[in-house]
Formats: sequence, C-alpha cells, structure tokens
Amino acid sequence: MDYLEIIRNEKKGTNHLTKLIKMAKKSDELVITSPFLAEDLSFFLEKIPTIRKIRLITVLTGFQEGAQKVLSLRNLFDFCKDKKIDIDVYTNEHLHGKAYLFYKNGKENGMLISSANLTGNGMKNHIEWGVVSYDIEQQKEMYNWIFSLTLGEIRYEEIVKAEKKAKEYLEKEKENLQKKFDARKYMKVYLTQISNQNKCYLKPIGVTGDPFVEGMTLKNISYIGFTEPFKKAKAGDIFILHSVGTGFVVGCYELLRAEYEERMEDKNDGWKYKYEIRCLTQEFSEKWWDFKLSSNKLVEEFLEIYPEKHITFVGGNTLGSIKWGSQKICLTNDFAEFIFKKIEKSK
Repeated sequence: MDYLEIIRNEKKGTNHLTKLIKMAKKSDELVITSPFLAEDLSFFLEKIPTIRKIRLITVLTGFQEGAQKVLSLRNLFDFCKDKKIDIDVYTNEHLHGKAYLFYKNGKENGMLISSANLTGNGMKNHIEWGVVSYDIEQQKEMYNWIFSLTLGEIRYEEIVKAEKKAKEYLEKEKENLQKKFDARKYMKVYLTQISNQNKCYLKPIGVTGDPFVEGMTLKNISYIGFTEPFKKAKAGDIFILHSVGTGFVVGCYELLRAEYEERMEDKNDGWKYKYEIRCLTQEFSEKWWDFKLSSNKLVEEFLEIYPEKHITFVGGNTLGSIKWGSQKICLTNDFAEFIFKKIEKSK
C-alpha cells in the first residue's frame, strides 16, 4: 500500500490512539519519537501485546514535565521488563517531531507522522492531525533521519538514580514551577552517535598561563568562552574539548543554546562571551586524563587509516592553528566520529 491517510482526534470514531493500536496489532516492533510522554503509558502498551521491541526517542529537560518524564520512563522500563519487551530509550534535547514507525519481522509496516505526543490528551483529546503512510521507501527515509540524530542512551539504572530528585522537585515546585528540572544533572546519559546534521568543533580549554590539567573537570552543564560572539553557533553543535596543558581530549559537549552570556569569571578571563554546553561523555570526562587521548596522535592515526580524508571542514590535515591561539577548529564529521569512537572504547 502506498496511499496516505489523514488522522485526527474525533469525539466519536478514529483518533490517534485507535489508529496506533490497530497498526501495532499487525506489528512486532515500534519506533517512537515523542518529546512528551504520559506518566503511565499502560493506556497504550497494554493494548498492543504483539509488540516485542520498542525504541523511544524523547527529551529529559523541562519544568514539571521534565520531572514527570523520569517517573514515566521508570514505569515504562518496569512495564517492558514485566512483559518481556525489549526496550531502548534515547534522548535528543532538541527533539520536537512526533513519529511512530511500525515493523513486522524486521520489515517496514507503516508509520504515522503527527503533531500528537504520546500522552492521553495528544492521542485522544487535543486537536491534533497526523498522516499515515505505508510507503516503504518513505519509512526507510524517516528511519534514517531519526537515527542520524545525536542520541544519548538512557539506561534503567540511571533513571532509578534520578527518580528521588524528580519526586522531590514535583513536591517542592508544585505551586511555583519557575525552575527547570534537568534529569541529566542526576544521571549519566551515554552518547551513542554524533549527528551529521550539526557541525563539530575542536575547542581548546585552558590557556598557556592557566592550563587545564589532570584532576580538573567541568560540570555536567558548563560554559565555554570566546573572545567575540560566535555568530555561526547553532544549538546541537558538538564541541570536542582539547586540554591546553596536556594535549588530551577532555570529552564531547553539546551546545545547548546559540545565545551567549556576556561576563568574565575573573580578572584573568579573556573569554567574555560564554555559551552553555552539556557533557555527552560523562563517564569518560570524569577521568579524561587517565585515557591519554592525544589530539595530535588521533590526527596521525586517522590519516594513516583514511589517507584520502581530511580532519578539518576546510580540507586541512593538521591542528596547527590551535597552537597559534585559534579558539576553535571546525572538524569533518568523519574525524569527529573517529574521536567519539575512541572515547567510547576508552571507557
């Protein structure tokens, strides 16, 4: 079937929930992208007993919904464990799209692209529209788009760690939700891949007179500085931090916002334009000096394996500009992915 079907939430008749259940009953695997989730997803999951594998991409930050997301994921993991459903959960904090892709015996079995989150209101009550497609090539393309994003894996044991803080937040902030809840402050998220949709930069941290050396670490959410506004900054861009003082890789960090804060940390701070970043390699970055991943040696190894490729976006094959005070070098995605895989193997 290659036709399109429009779905809307009707008071009587088909809505998103009834359509998804119908599609799920003919499938055994489901891919979901949904920024918001119902705290208890059993209203949907209990009605789709044929599904044996779920891959979910969602977000972790927010106000009340950020804390409730932790409780929702705890319930989801527990439900899937009880029902023997294989579950993988990932996060991309810039996700806004909602998509539901179905598979049967590893083959495409239809998808729904919609405005509706996987919540009770989104599935049944709110004014939402979606389009169902059974075109195999369209579904393959959609799948490739989803899994080309920068994704961090959310593991069950990490959700358990954040659960207490989420409950405390909901109790404390229930009358005055002015402070965002970021579960990633209380748990580790494991980067699985770097998106080719964002640019990757090598960024020195520390200076010759004040090096960043063994024992020094950044907070999970921290800041990097520039001497002037970084006009090409885009939320989701990746910064691989390079230690001035050791020459080692400190970790991979995601730019949270393109907007900067103008301030100086102290009289020796020459980088007044501060951009907020989040660590994507927490386990590695807590002890980066132990792994001794030299930026220059990584260049040599990469070029030996891939002599026809380049390490910088403009076609260069050295990091020489870092030595001369460059604030950043735009890397090829090939080289950035190579560094990331080295980080993963080093943990």
